[in-house]
Amino acid sequence: MHGLHPIEDYETGQVVVRKFDADAETADAWIRLRSGNALPEDHVLLEHELTELSCLREHPGATYQEAHRVANENYNWQSRVPLNKREDFEGEW
Repeated sequence: MHGLHPIEDYETGQVVVRKFDADAETADAWIRLRSGNALPEDHVLLEHELTELSCLREHPGATYQEAHRVANENYNWQSRVPLNKREDFEGEW
């Protein structure tokens, strides 16, 4: 079950176990963090992800969306996503 998570299906509302959807903004943030060119918002993403992980570990039956709501209480990266900041992952990091 590595890489699979309990996620509420957006259409049915039922909990399904699957991988996360790909997200370009998150990928860009990781590229900036790894290259040493992080934006302040990228550090909020790290705190958000750590909070989600802690919530899921402390509440094994929780869904991703429940952990996401908890993380957004203090680290709402979604409201701070740097838009149109496409990173060049072909260049040097």
